[in-house]
Amino acid sequence: MRNPDLAHLPLLRVAARLWRAAATGRASRLRPLTALVALPLTLALAAAACGSVTPAATRHQIAAPARQSTAATPAPGPHRVVGTCDIILNPTKEHHTTCLGAELRNADLANLDLSYADLAGANLDYADLTKAKLVHTNLEKAALIHADLSDADLDHANLQHGNAASANLSSADLYATELNGAYLAAANLSGADLQWADFESANLDQANLVNTQFSHTYFCNTTMPWGTSNNNDC
Repeated sequence: MRNPDLAHLPLLRVAARLWRAAATGRASRLRPLTALVALPLTLALAAAACGSVTPAATRHQIAAPARQSTAATPAPGPHRVVGTCDIILNPTKEHHTTCLGAELRNADLANLDLSYADLAGANLDYADLTKAKLVHTNLEKAALIHADLSDADLDHANLQHGNAASANLSSADLYATELNGAYLAAANLSGADLQWADFESANLDQANLVNTQFSHTYFCNTTMPWGTSNNNDC
């Protein structure tokens, strides 16, 4: 942007002199043509001197161009198709497997990282999930009958109203897992970590709870292995 006080100082001086001459009446002693053009010429010189200057109000009304982000877009992780489910390996909270109602009966999912996956309503009967990572995984209303989840990590997973009858959950980590209304009859939970897990209205009839860790575990209207109802936390 040009500076009217520096780049066009001579033009501004001429314009000022012509304007003062016209204003004081000295222009009457000039030639008639000069008197007629004094004011227009003054305005023209001033405009030429300042024509490239953008008014402040106009400048503020012009939006700055958006900057293009230089941050690289994370590449999606590798995939693996199992049954009717496209499993995203190396998942994140934002980029994870979504397979609602998927058919995964007898599927081999051992050692897979299924963290944050949405497997609500999926059929995982007889599936092999040994040592699988199911942290924050949604398994609400999923079928896990006879599924093998031994040594699996279900930290903060959601198994509400799921059916895990006769499932093997030995030595599994179910810390703070939601098991409200889950059916776990005859399930093997020996050596499992059930701290802070929620078993409200769950059915543990004939389940194996040998060496299971109970601390801050929530029981309310829970059917215990010996057939009685546990309402300690209601």
